[in-house]
Amino acid sequence: MIPRPSLLRLPGTVPVAAAREAALALPASAWLAVADDGGFLGDRAVPLITPGGAASFDFSLAGAAAVTAVLAGSPPLFDLLSRLPGPIARARLLRSQVAQSRVGACLDYQRYRYRSFLVGLAPLSGLRLHCGSDSLPFAAGDVIEIDRRQAHGLSDPTGEGGLTLLVETVAAADLPRAPEPAAHLRLAADAPILLTSAEVSTLCAEIAEATAALHPDEASTVRDELAALQAAWAATFARYGHHRAGELSYLDILLRFRGSLLPLLTRRGLAASAATILDTALSVAPAAPRRLHRPPPPLPIPDAQVVERALVGDGDRPPLFARPLFVMSAPRAGSTLLFDLLARLPDVVTLGGESHEVIRGIPALHPAARGYASDALSATEATPEVCAALRHALAVRLRRRDGSSLLGSPAADTPDRPRFVEKTPANALRLPFLRSVFPDAQFIYLKRDPRENLSSLLEGWRERRFLAYSDLPGWPHRGWSFLLPPGWPALVGRPLVEIVAAQYSAANLAIERDLADLPPSRVATVDFEELLAAPRAVLRRLADFAALAWDEEADRAIGGDLPLSRVTLSAPRPGKWRRHADELATVLPDPAEPSSPSPSLSHSSTDAPIPPPPPGAEP
Repeated sequence: MIPRPSLLRLPGTVPVAAAREAALALPASAWLAVADDGGFLGDRAVPLITPGGAASFDFSLAGAAAVTAVLAGSPPLFDLLSRLPGPIARARLLRSQVAQSRVGACLDYQRYRYRSFLVGLAPLSGLRLHCGSDSLPFAAGDVIEIDRRQAHGLSDPTGEGGLTLLVETVAAADLPRAPEPAAHLRLAADAPILLTSAEVSTLCAEIAEATAALHPDEASTVRDELAALQAAWAATFARYGHHRAGELSYLDILLRFRGSLLPLLTRRGLAASAATILDTALSVAPAAPRRLHRPPPPLPIPDAQVVERALVGDGDRPPLFARPLFVMSAPRAGSTLLFDLLARLPDVVTLGGESHEVIRGIPALHPAARGYASDALSATEATPEVCAALRHALAVRLRRRDGSSLLGSPAADTPDRPRFVEKTPANALRLPFLRSVFPDAQFIYLKRDPRENLSSLLEGWRERRFLAYSDLPGWPHRGWSFLLPPGWPALVGRPLVEIVAAQYSAANLAIERDLADLPPSRVATVDFEELLAAPRAVLRRLADFAALAWDEEADRAIGGDLPLSRVTLSAPRPGKWRRHADELATVLPDPAEPSSPSPSLSHSSTDAPIPPPPPGAEP
């Protein structure tokens, strides 16, 4: 472990009066709930330097350090940060309003790699900083290095509350020294800093030492797994170094560690620090809270005759799938939010989710039938047998807006003219097929700013909550997320941002190509940003377009604040994409400039040479 003092006061002080006044003048909206360190030094924060300059708590692996809008607009805070050790990876204001903050340690990779400094801003008497077994008085102007890997916290007997500045730096080899003005603010470089092979060996040695007293069989298993981890990391680091093209290869190694060793170490309470560093070695942000989402309950199997009558129509009732409505978009474009809002309209029936399993459950439609070339389906696949099987498989799964079965419910409770609404992003590659199965279908094309869309795709891949294929033939990594575009084997060994750019482009190009010949009466276009800004107006327009009924229940449900989508990873906020600005710059012409959704992106414009793909991978 990198040795550091628990607390080290730098000589001298820094002038903080102007910075303190600037901090106190910030609006309440600038202060965010701390999301990444347990609130041990304060429970509210204002990010000043972050990856990409977004107002976030992202870790430094997310991208290059940049100033936030708050810091850019505050010369006193900017001047204070220019006096502090650098290069700076992250910085934030912290506020505590309790007599004794919670005490705890931060064992993750961010705190392993970067050093932390606290600057006192509030002129309080009695404020003390605690870390490990040490304690120091903490006054305005003090600069103290703190090892946050040890248990730490603040105490304030006055109860007036502390105001501090927290700075994380890449290195500080010349400390201790008195802080002094710098010619400019020194920010951390944009290259990600990964664990080196030597550092991994040191961490593995700590784990081996901590587990030496285990039962011989368990100890032998630990040694074997540690040896395999070190060998795999050394081979991957020799090929990729710190290049982003190695991200998925490094992740494969950590996934094995999480499945084999981490549960044992956690259960026995062994080597917590080394294990946590390895576990978080690729983390770009604090773990997103998993919001509870219960899948809809299983539906009763409807009577076969009821299904058949519904499919062909009965009396005044049109066929069940008359004029279905499909939401078409790239993955992570906001289609779940739009789908959930449409599902609140009285005549709308849905599957309660996406159609992946329904479509792949028909052997002729499974990608395996085409050698896993892509998720695309053409009109050729729409044989009469396949069309009948798909319509039947969809019909028995239809739900009304209250979640109950459409065809397994009493006829009196069934809408007179149910309208099937569906959204599955992979269907962007299946429009010719869908148009053959449902020749009178209508379509909503949902677009999203490519910066936001690509950023959300990157987040989704890294969170591993959207795995489409767990064992994709020809793909050398553990799992493929989101849709499978044509030509995907060429993406082996490419940086993740190029993979998501290929997915975004493939989806939007296919949608625009395959809807181009349809009249306006069958295609509506919606921008995601418009949906967020004016959801009621957008839904009213879409209801008119598709001739969907509207009632008071829908008006109440859609009229309030928009809920977070059930697949939201982090709440939308302006400029959230900036966390990935350096990655996006390799596939977007100028990510700093506002842009409209464009289906055509570069997939391999990075200037840095990319190592060859792993042996055995398909070209």
